[in-house]
Amino acid sequence: MAHRRTPLVLDPPGRFTPAQIIALVIAMAMALALVPVGAKAAGSLVTLADSKTTRLARVDSTSSLTVASRPANSKSWYYRVLPPSGADQPLFVPPTGTTTLGLTSLTYASSADTPAASELKVYGSASCASSFIGSLETMIIPASDTRLISFAFPVLIAPGGSNWCLVVHADFAGGFAVTATGYYY
Repeated sequence: MAHRRTPLVLDPPGRFTPAQIIALVIAMAMALALVPVGAKAAGSLVTLADSKTTRLARVDSTSSLTVASRPANSKSWYYRVLPPSGADQPLFVPPTGTTTLGLTSLTYASSADTPAASELKVYGSASCASSFIGSLETMIIPASDTRLISFAFPVLIAPGGSNWCLVVHADFAGGFAVTATGYYY
């Protein structure tokens, strides 16, 4: 007697069995878990700008999106003065076309044996001698001491136009230096 094989019968075409559906769902879940999903910013194709502060967002060398802490068209600024006792010493006179100074830090360093007093003033003229606008800050510097003021957010000085001046005034004793850092635009 010949052994007869039973033909393999499949479900009708177009229908999936429950086992196939489960296998498909598991395969899709694994694919989503294993394939990284995300978007990469293209620095040369897209630039994000804040219309109020002119700050730009950029993609850095590590492919991270960063925002500049100062306006894109600004220039770094650093200046040190030794104001004579009882006199004003210019700290910043804006170049033509510059309207704003962003002050990020001030350092007062005394070499005197007695305390000294300093005042930051703004004048509404490039000569730094007339049209007093106001006083920004007064500091008493202890004898032979250093004081650093680092602003969490820049102090923006923009009295209007580029015809103004920021000065340091030494009220008495002199014998100290003032170093200021920031940017202007």
